[in-house]
Amino acid sequence: AGIFLLLRLKRKGIIFHFKDYLKPFSYLEQTQKYILYMLVLLGFGLFVMNCIQPVFDYDSLAYHLPSMANWYQSGWLSPNGQTVNTQIGCYPYNWELICTMFMFPFGEDFMMLFPNILVWIQLGLAIYLITVKLGVERLYGLLAAALVCLLPIVVSGLNKISTDIPLVSFFLAGLYFITCFKRKPSFYFFFMGLASIAMLPGIKTSGILYGII
Repeated sequence: AGIFLLLRLKRKGIIFHFKDYLKPFSYLEQTQKYILYMLVLLGFGLFVMNCIQPVFDYDSLAYHLPSMANWYQSGWLSPNGQTVNTQIGCYPYNWELICTMFMFPFGEDFMMLFPNILVWIQLGLAIYLITVKLGVERLYGLLAAALVCLLPIVVSGLNKISTDIPLVSFFLAGLYFITCFKRKPSFYFFFMGLASIAMLPGIKTSGILYGII
């Protein structure tokens, strides 16, 4: 449905071409390119690590992965018998559902954490684009994005089923699109901002407060 909507918007000329999204990255200086190359190389390394390294995080093993395994084995969103009558049984499971979708094509869980890499990239892009939109030089925008993406707590959070990084990533993405909409009203910016904010309550219960903010 989302792909169909984007195709319809493109035919009507409502959204931009892909090259328009790369304008903030155009005319980068050599130092800025080195920072960008470093982030790309790190992202590839994290992707490989997530594919070959098992998940040992307690929360992931306690209730995230059991619910995902239950969905995968049953073929539908069946409740987990161990947590059905607990607070965890009512936990928002949007992010776990997205990660589970990457298990079905392969019949294994080695690509299960690939969405974490996607939101990690989205986090860096959102920080960079917001800083550039606010008038900060590209170099400092890239440094800000690299600083956050290279934080140990962020990097370590990519190898587990955690909702913290997706929550922050979609919050900043929504903030960027809302900022763009205020400066240049467009249905595309409004729709993308609304879609980003709508992800927050389903990722984490506290996301409702962030969405209101």
